[in-house]
Amino acid sequence: MMVSVALVDDHRVFREAFRTLLMSMAGFSVVGEAGGGEGICAMFEASKPDVVVMDVAMPGADGLSTVRTLVERHPSAKILMLSAYSVPDYVARAFAAGATGYALKSQGTEEVIAALSAVSRGDKYLAPDLPSSLMAASARARRDVAPGQLDGLSHREREIFDLVIRGLSNASISERLSISVKTVETHRANINRKLAVHSSAQLLRFAALRGLVSE
Repeated sequence: MMVSVALVDDHRVFREAFRTLLMSMAGFSVVGEAGGGEGICAMFEASKPDVVVMDVAMPGADGLSTVRTLVERHPSAKILMLSAYSVPDYVARAFAAGATGYALKSQGTEEVIAALSAVSRGDKYLAPDLPSSLMAASARARRDVAPGQLDGLSHREREIFDLVIRGLSNASISERLSISVKTVETHRANINRKLAVHSSAQLLRFAALRGLVSE
């Protein structure tokens, strides 16, 4: 059975190396590539990959927000996060967003290919060096998010929510998203109203209780 793969990573050298590796192996084909999360849904719809292999830390739309966007549009998408970061927060948030697996770039080639094969079958995968409790906790957190809470946020509000819980200031969010600080403040006020929180501390606690960030 041929497994078609789309690669999403901002490092071109890594994409080229990983593409060459997969194309040299029986049973794999690379059908799409992107250097970031922008346009991921269009690429997915055009190439229809069995698995999307995605980095976590990318400029612009990072891997975590991109996973969420893709899964919202295509709930059956299978996504393997392949990252240099073993930070528990990233792992938990990736699964909470809808990732199927989380592998590390420090793993050996055979292990990463095994991870890719597992995800292509629809199996959950977690790198052996990471605590297994992260996956279960994230699944519970995802189920516990009630409709009308995070689902009630607009796409832009969700982007800003993600950046706030990562610790970015209004000025940093403004620069990253190319919008004014005033616009960021307006979105944050709307986020607080929709989530019934009244401060940044309450917003972080809201996220922590849902496994989106460590408390």
